[in-house]
Amino acid sequence: MQNIHTPSLMFTFTRPPIPQEHGAWFMLYVPLITILISLNATIDSSLVLILTVTGAFFGQHATILFIRNRAPKGTGLWLLIYSLLFAVGCIILLSTYALFDLIYIGTPAAIALFWLFIRSRFARKRIDRTFSGEILAIAGLSLTAPAAAIVATGHLSQTAMGLWGLYVLFFGSSVLYVKMRILAVQKKSGITFKDRITLGSGLIIYHIALL
Repeated sequence: MQNIHTPSLMFTFTRPPIPQEHGAWFMLYVPLITILISLNATIDSSLVLILTVTGAFFGQHATILFIRNRAPKGTGLWLLIYSLLFAVGCIILLSTYALFDLIYIGTPAAIALFWLFIRSRFARKRIDRTFSGEILAIAGLSLTAPAAAIVATGHLSQTAMGLWGLYVLFFGSSVLYVKMRILAVQKKSGITFKDRITLGSGLIIYHIALL
């Protein structure tokens, strides 16, 4: 049975759809929270940024459910709520706090999201399962680091972008690690020491490059 509903039913109040990728939560909120705390951002502006980011994060998940025709009952109402949360947050950050440098962060994030939506609609393979898609997702999620720095300091700096780069490099190793584990599970016979070196070669090279 297809889980597709008419527009009227889509606006029934039900359990909110939330992203299921636990790694994405970590990559989104860890840079956000740690930078806000380390740079002593004010509580009010920090809460507004957190709610704005949450609206965008949850909203993209609901949108992808619609694109893939997997939206359960009530998704339309929650997408509206997420969109309003994001829109109101943006208005407050720009009008009340005059944090216009956030536009430099929001623009590439919007482009990445648009590309993800296009691939989700027309590609047979989920974009977040490809290597390029996962790296792009990490880069997009980690943009919360410079966004938090802007909220804390009032402007976009080289330090903020440097923090973003460090988080991308840190989280990037997880892509190679997960792929290594998947390849290891697919091997039917026992894994020898040579197999471990072969399967983990990408991860080894990556960390050597970092060093």
